Amino acid sequence: MTEAKQKLSDECYTSNGTVCLNLSNRGLKKIPAKAFDIKKLGFLCVSDNELHSISDFLEAAKGLKYFVANNNRIESFPKSSINLYQLTCLDLSFNRLREVPGSLESCKSLKFLNLCSNSITEIPDFCFSFRRLEVLSLGSNRIKCLPEIGSKNWTLKSLVLESNCFTELSGSVCNLVALQSLRLNGNSLTSLPRQLDSLEQLQILRLDNNKFEFMPCQIFDLESLVELGLSHNQISEVPEEIAKLARLDILNLSFNNIEELPNEIGYLSELKNLNAEGNPLQLIPTSLARLGCLLELNLGKADLTEFDENFCFCSNLRVLNLASNGILFLPLEFSNLKILSILDLSSNGLEIFPEIIATLPALEVLLLGDNRLTDVSDELGRLKRLKQLTLENNDFEEFPQSLCELESLQVLNLTGNRLANLPDDFKKLRQLRILQLPGNAIEEFPDVLCRMKQLEQLDLAGNRIAQLPEDLKQLTCLESLNLSNNNFSDFPTEVCVVPALRQLRLHQGSGKKLLQIHEDIGCLDLLTHLDLSDNELTSLPETLGRLTQLRDLLLQNNRLKVVPDAVRQLKSLNTLKLENNLIAYLPRSIEELGGQSVNFNAEGNPSKVPPAEIVFGGEVKPIGAFVHKYDEREQSLVKRMIEAIQYRIDKADFRHLFRKLGVSEDRMTAIEKEFKGKEKSKERIPQGFLAWQEEKSHLATSGELIRILHLIGLTKMSAELRSQKAVTDMIRL
Repeated sequence: MTEAKQKLSDECYTSNGTVCLNLSNRGLKKIPAKAFDIKKLGFLCVSDNELHSISDFLEAAKGLKYFVANNNRIESFPKSSINLYQLTCLDLSFNRLREVPGSLESCKSLKFLNLCSNSITEIPDFCFSFRRLEVLSLGSNRIKCLPEIGSKNWTLKSLVLESNCFTELSGSVCNLVALQSLRLNGNSLTSLPRQLDSLEQLQILRLDNNKFEFMPCQIFDLESLVELGLSHNQISEVPEEIAKLARLDILNLSFNNIEELPNEIGYLSELKNLNAEGNPLQLIPTSLARLGCLLELNLGKADLTEFDENFCFCSNLRVLNLASNGILFLPLEFSNLKILSILDLSSNGLEIFPEIIATLPALEVLLLGDNRLTDVSDELGRLKRLKQLTLENNDFEEFPQSLCELESLQVLNLTGNRLANLPDDFKKLRQLRILQLPGNAIEEFPDVLCRMKQLEQLDLAGNRIAQLPEDLKQLTCLESLNLSNNNFSDFPTEVCVVPALRQLRLHQGSGKKLLQIHEDIGCLDLLTHLDLSDNELTSLPETLGRLTQLRDLLLQNNRLKVVPDAVRQLKSLNTLKLENNLIAYLPRSIEELGGQSVNFNAEGNPSKVPPAEIVFGGEVKPIGAFVHKYDEREQSLVKRMIEAIQYRIDKADFRHLFRKLGVSEDRMTAIEKEFKGKEKSKERIPQGFLAWQEEKSHLATSGELIRILHLIGLTKMSAELRSQKAVTDMIRL
């Protein structure tokens, strides 16, 4: 077995006599056909690679039944007929095809064809002539119309044409008599063909994100319809004929201009999900109370001022969204919703907590953010199943004691209140995993939090905390910690002993700026995300290079003059943000960062090398290539300059010159000691230049040498080198 075959052996298996091979996400530019027996291959997945063409492979893979090649760069396909008579499934979505390959016409066994997210502009006739095709997916292309479908098609069950350029739909679609799902959302349709009622088996019709001003009357003749989507249109009225859709299970009318729902909507006895969010509704028909099967009701972002008591008889309701209305109280009958599990009352202007909520025994998610609450009911602790509670942007000054009785609570959001501390009973929330307290008035880190060993995410940004307790290390499950915009005078080293920490945020856009990062940061060996933006850092510790799992490093808006050396050791880095610092020179090692796909940004720096127009692109490979060539030329120029002047500088100027060039005192003393006496004194200057280049690295430039020579009075020598540099720059240009 060859080496290539050996590498593929772990990805190859046999199912019901069919050889299957998974080569997804391998960075392949070509299918390694010689590494396996094509003739026996039945299933091949090569998704998420860099393939441009698959023609040669397909012409040889005669036994292929399933071929999945989505998320590649395929532009071409075999133009001539291909012998894939057994091919039943073909997925070429998210590629660069400009047309439906004509050679597919010979694939008579196709049942599933996915060509979504390409650049296709036309659908050939043969796409509707396949005798076995059940699913045809052409969404997210540039198609404007359907071809003429001359005869009835009895096999196609699902047609996806979403996110194309249709302004009208050809009546020939009505010849697809077996169609069960038709997705036309994301086009510019204003009407439907009159013969649509011939689609007697149609169950799913999605017309969201079009330009309908009214509900097409043809819809009401589709008696098999189970799901109807008409969201994000310009519909102002729902006709009474909606009652004819007796089998409707899901109705989405969100984000239209509907001011009133008809009473007839109450006759949709099988309706389970009604979404009318984002309409200027002021009243809801009482007939909705007859919807005994209703599970989800979305009436958010409307103009409701009350919740009618009749709706409380929808006893099977599990999800109720009433957010962004003007509902200030709930009726007593609300307690009938015994199995309600999710309730959203955020952004209603509530000043008093509706106590009736505490009588909902099945409630698991309660959203009450963006109101004016100052307290909650003492009875709230009765909600023993509550897992998520959101109270952000209210007016709480003290932590409500009743919250400590929510024994199942896992997520608590109290962002944007005026809390100063947490009660000792907070430790009773033993199931709490996520705690969000940013934007409060906390001055001291609450000691009780150190006893919450189960905490996984803690957000304390935007408070007034100045130091952390040593017991922070007891949070052994804590993976994410946000301490941004607080009042730390120094880097809080206590975070460096939190054993499981993976995300640390310390950006100080509105807090006290950090001047340096402690070397103990290197102890966080599991860290994947580090945000140190908006501080006044001038350097980073070398220990940062130990964070081998770090993927995101955010350093924008600091005072860094160079890219820290430790950064090049971060081999897993995917994101590096350096914008708005003081960096004039990017090192050539920048091209080694995390591969070609790294998200790199160094805009807003006084960049000289490379120039700003190259930095603006954010591509590390071109930046690294430019710096690499620049370094070679600059080093060559500096070498020639030194050779031209090194023996012309008086030995008496040794210390004055190299002190100005920034060579360390210890190094200069060592050179003077080694090259003592008249015979060796001439070598001091060349050795000094060598020390300058070693200590200053990329800062030992021709421009710096010219500047220092002029500064110490060697103006003639400085002028000679300036002329030499000008000639070199002209040749380079």
